Amino acid sequence: MRRQFSWPTRTWNKDEIANLLAMFYPKSKKYDEYMETVDVLHKNDMMQADLFSAINKMRTKDPEPEFLTIDYTIFRGPMQQRVSGPCSGLGQLLVKSRTRMQFIDLDEVQYIAPRPYGDVRVVDEILALAIHLNLIAYDESNDTLFLTEQGESAVINEGSLNPEWWLSTLLSNPIVRYVLSLIKNGFENNDDRYTSLIEIEEQFGFYDGIYYNPETYIGRLYSEDVFDYTYIESDLAEMDTVATNYLPNVLQALEKEGFIFPSRLERRDGRIQQAFTHTLLCYTITNSGIEALNNNDKLSVSLWIVANGYDRQEDIERRIMLLSFLTHTVTEKIGGLNLENICRFFQKDLYKENSVDKLTVLLDIIGMSRLGIPICYRYPKENEWKELSLETLNELQTKDIDVFMFYSPAKMTGDSYLNPVNAVGLSDIKKKFCELLHTQYQYLSLVDYWQYLLHETKFHRTYEYMRFNKLIADLIYHNGSDVFYVLCPQDIFAMDDGIIEIETNPFPIMPLLAHFDLQTNDLYILDTSALFYNKEKTNRTYVIFDEPEISIHNTIESYLMSKINKNEANTREIRKADSNKFEYMAAIVENMVHFVVSGVELKMSFSDVHEIKYIVLYHGDTSDVKDIEETYQNMVYNVPVLKNSNFYYREWFDFIRETTE
Repeated sequence: MRRQFSWPTRTWNKDEIANLLAMFYPKSKKYDEYMETVDVLHKNDMMQADLFSAINKMRTKDPEPEFLTIDYTIFRGPMQQRVSGPCSGLGQLLVKSRTRMQFIDLDEVQYIAPRPYGDVRVVDEILALAIHLNLIAYDESNDTLFLTEQGESAVINEGSLNPEWWLSTLLSNPIVRYVLSLIKNGFENNDDRYTSLIEIEEQFGFYDGIYYNPETYIGRLYSEDVFDYTYIESDLAEMDTVATNYLPNVLQALEKEGFIFPSRLERRDGRIQQAFTHTLLCYTITNSGIEALNNNDKLSVSLWIVANGYDRQEDIERRIMLLSFLTHTVTEKIGGLNLENICRFFQKDLYKENSVDKLTVLLDIIGMSRLGIPICYRYPKENEWKELSLETLNELQTKDIDVFMFYSPAKMTGDSYLNPVNAVGLSDIKKKFCELLHTQYQYLSLVDYWQYLLHETKFHRTYEYMRFNKLIADLIYHNGSDVFYVLCPQDIFAMDDGIIEIETNPFPIMPLLAHFDLQTNDLYILDTSALFYNKEKTNRTYVIFDEPEISIHNTIESYLMSKINKNEANTREIRKADSNKFEYMAAIVENMVHFVVSGVELKMSFSDVHEIKYIVLYHGDTSDVKDIEETYQNMVYNVPVLKNSNFYYREWFDFIRETTE
């Protein structure tokens, strides 16, 4: 296992990066400040003795090197170092603490000042960003950090303090350029000239990566006495989710530089008959953004660009090595690499479980292109290289992919120091799922969402669950099934003395997807609750016996209460619903006859529903079905509106296979 330099989630700050680079350049003024701080900390017994000794040995080298190579252990310190302890890593000097302490300076003068070192976790984020911007490189063989050629040129004459340097650094990052180009494409092709955050997200990253849906609203809280409400939004800067990536920070950096402009616009989802209107966060490119994109075409690519920290470590290892293969200078000279040759680089036994097969490599290549890394392909009988793009992707997937050759013109300047690994490919369940999808690989992340949620003891992150259901809904709808979107634009949570309104627009926050047929008055319901049932791990696994809707309800309640100032005069009290009464489930089902036609919200009387076809998706063997059936029978007993429903129990792989045939 190599060290981790995953996508940084901290807001990008050019001053922090400039200060980090100066730490490797002894001739800079900032470096002198660091060394003076080191001496002060040592004098006040606030620095570990072995760290001071190592730093002292490093800075007294004769002759003094122009640029330093710093041992990772000296820079980072122990993995579990508490911020309250003495300084254990040189990098901690990048972060200032708010805690004020008493010091004795080098002239024996006492003074009080903030502690000049901070949390190691923040240091990790700053270092990761510098590595992803290809300013600092890591030598795995020697476990050292050093400036890349780009980093050296930035720090000389304090060039890193120049705003123009920061702009060129940003625009040389493949992801930054790619995201900006997506927004530019929306500017040129969308009627309103804006690109929604969802549109960017759907064209970003690896297909099997877990990326959060940034347009998830937690809700609005109403009171009986006061009509005014508290609006709870998912804030990009504060979103805490398993799928957090640095896409929001890329957008924030582009907005800060004036390259893009945000706005909340209403977007109509016309893919379904009952058209919904969404209020989405959208971006448009500015004139300066277009100019910057056109005038900065230099790419500076780090191998760590594929290191999303929420992906499996095995996937990260494989993608790093694949990118090193594709960018190697020899690859273009020999006419590129086909998928079979790439597989043989990783391991000899191609039939081994979790082997790196052709599908694994193809999906990795496509994912890299969706990070802005240029990937070229050609047919062997043709001499012309073509760059893989969104337009050619589908065409490429429909042909005999085995015959195509691949390489990348991107140049790695500081990442040739990583050792090869014996990588593994997609899991068996993902390979099996890919067979069902028939090249609809955008739904592959369903497996990761399912496995994550399956092992989550509580649904703290309801937006992950919402995203899971949205993907299922999209998959089913695009393949022509009766069950697709929940048609009620609002889910009503029944309370003792009021209601909580959850705005889903139209993504459901509860495990039901539905379609109300206006012609037959039939209600089709798809329930994914049983996908998270596991009778053997009931103490660790989310189980349907707990009445999942109530569990989610309580989670939302806790979230809302945490956002409300209880000291306010108009404090709202939220009472827990009685899970034994299944009031929540009944209210949801009854409100499924809400629907929207041509922008007009309508509500049918539930008594007008002709037939309810209730499909329960589960996983596991047939022995589990009996337990699941008993649970749903208990639910029907407590939810009278489901009394005359026709229940169908389907293993989810079988259901998707039938849907996509």
